[in-house]
Amino acid sequence: RRSSDLSVTDPLTGLYNRRGFLLLAKHQWLLALRRKKPFLLFYIDIDHFKEINDSLGHKVGDQALQDLATMLRECFRNTDIVGRIGGDEFAVITDDASLESCRVIEPRLTGILEQKNNTAGRAYKLVLSTGVLTCDNSMQALSIEDLLAKADALMYQQKQEHRTREA
Repeated sequence: RRSSDLSVTDPLTGLYNRRGFLLLAKHQWLLALRRKKPFLLFYIDIDHFKEINDSLGHKVGDQALQDLATMLRECFRNTDIVGRIGGDEFAVITDDASLESCRVIEPRLTGILEQKNNTAGRAYKLVLSTGVLTCDNSMQALSIEDLLAKADALMYQQKQEHRTREA
């Protein structure tokens, strides 16, 4: 790895870190606005991640993060921007916001997740909460940080729904 890669790459997962993601996301947002071509922003969080760390140890928690990074690489194209933006929070920008694209990506991620969770000998099952935001010119006054906050709020709604179902 080049030393310049280290400042924008998460050492645990090999994905972009928050800095790298934001750099590329800002550029993608400007391009999307100029071309009037919307994109999808996914905000993904592992449900009950703290419990994995607390009950199984940080080494297993790190493995869970690496597993999710692998799944995201499988699910999304290499032209999409995939980053670990905090502890167990990930974000992805696709360069396509068509309804068809959304109909394909979410079930693909669910399928990859189920396949991984059904692997023999796994000490934990990953459950993800995801917020998906279509970013288009109607939002041009917003920064990429604002868009992330909106996608995060959508993810949090799904997380609350998961908790309600578990109760």
